[in-house]
Amino acid sequence: MKRGVIVADKGFPASAAAECRKECPGLHYLNPVRRNSTLIATHGMLDFDGVLADREGISFRKARVSGGRKWLYSFRDASQAHAEDAAYLAKAKKDGTYDHAAYREASASFGTIVLECDLDLEPAVVYKMYEERWQIEIVMRYYKSACQFDETRVHSDYSVIGSEFCDFLATVLTFRLIKEFDKARLLEKMTYSRTISLLRRAKKIRIGEHGEWLPVRMNPSTGKMLAALGLDIAASATPKRRPGRPPKIGTPD
Repeated sequence: MKRGVIVADKGFPASAAAECRKECPGLHYLNPVRRNSTLIATHGMLDFDGVLADREGISFRKARVSGGRKWLYSFRDASQAHAEDAAYLAKAKKDGTYDHAAYREASASFGTIVLECDLDLEPAVVYKMYEERWQIEIVMRYYKSACQFDETRVHSDYSVIGSEFCDFLATVLTFRLIKEFDKARLLEKMTYSRTISLLRRAKKIRIGEHGEWLPVRMNPSTGKMLAALGLDIAASATPKRRPGRPPKIGTPD
């Protein structure tokens, strides 16, 4: 890479790639800052002074680091802060270890993230960039739980390349699906797994050996989802069931 912005995780400090950025002036970074970093208190990054216009319940603060060519961007998700607060209190109640002073100190950072970047950008752009980075974590978590891509034991370079290639194809397909779901605003109402589950129900059957392939009967909500994805199936094309006699189902298309 010669140009672009590397959106990394907390395990990849900006200093580790300083030499690389000197060689490639068009290469920039956007990294999260650890919650115990002195930069947060020094620049008052938890004193939020703005709200993102295109996001619900996200406040922000932007500050330039004194003596350096980098900027800090902090965000607070109100819903995430509430969830962390509830989890903290539940654990303290269970363990019997509640301390008000410790709670006040910890709660200040609930639902927050602070990012550093060597570019002067709009906070909304920075939030969107890191939000895209988080999609990687979601997909990897999906692989480990649903697809069981936990550990691959292979013994040759050919097998390793083949395994990684299959994972790559799965990654590309998954992200394309997420993009289409997001474009249709489906992920605002249901999870990715739920959307995939409903899509599996969209099948066609053939009544008789030479009959026409027709869509199976489905719930109106599933039909609306298919329509939003441009896969509309006319209700009139749904085969009617004869009273007391289920249709003979052929091979799903």
